[in-house]
Amino acid sequence: MVPWLRTCVACVAGALLATCSPAPARWNVLLVTLDTTRADFLGAYGGPAGITPNFDALAAEGAR
Repeated sequence: MVPWLRTCVACVAGALLATCSPAPARWNVLLVTLDTTRADFLGAYGGPAGITPNFDALAAEGAR
């Protein structure tokens, strides 16, 4: 893993731990990163409906 990516992962994990109080009995976190997908092609971000139905359903149930 490249050093800057390791740092980003550590920062995100630290932020998640710092904002949860008290700690839940079970963590339910899924971090999705897409570096080659334009946001305007995802229905969850205002793109055309039906292109990414599974991603859109996941985004509708969680936090973006």
